[in-house]
Amino acid sequence: MFLLLSDRPAKAGWLSAEERVWLDATIAGETSRIEAQHGVGIWRSFWDPKVVLLSLNYTGIVTASLGMLLFLPTIIKELGISNMQVGWITMIPYTCGAISMVFFGWLSDRIGERQWTLFWTCALSAVGLVITGLTIGSWWSVVGMSITAIGLYGTKGRSGRCRRCS
Repeated sequence: MFLLLSDRPAKAGWLSAEERVWLDATIAGETSRIEAQHGVGIWRSFWDPKVVLLSLNYTGIVTASLGMLLFLPTIIKELGISNMQVGWITMIPYTCGAISMVFFGWLSDRIGERQWTLFWTCALSAVGLVITGLTIGSWWSVVGMSITAIGLYGTKGRSGRCRRCS
């Protein structure tokens, strides 16, 4: 499959010559239009405050998701239950997360808004992590991890294009 793909339209052997010329011209026109309108090049965009902020946000989401993935069974095991029960109880936060992903994807499409949905789902996951940290060893830690999962997976529920962006 990778042998068929190329990094430039001019090198794409599976396109006709006419399609290659058209695609090259279209990409060049879009690139110049974007740079003229926004004055943003590829290197300048790395330092754009929005890009930096969203990168930090994404790093936090991934770090918290990995922390939950790795430590949730250990946190649940602290309740003094069997390994089989740990497996069953571990499903609770992830089920909440799956429902949340669908719900927040629907909600953000319905209201046509992305930024505040992302903010509130991240805030919700932070609250869940605090609850979990304060209640390790009790059943409230499962509630905290469920809230965390609702927030973390809610950040991933963008199902379509924002009406305002179309």
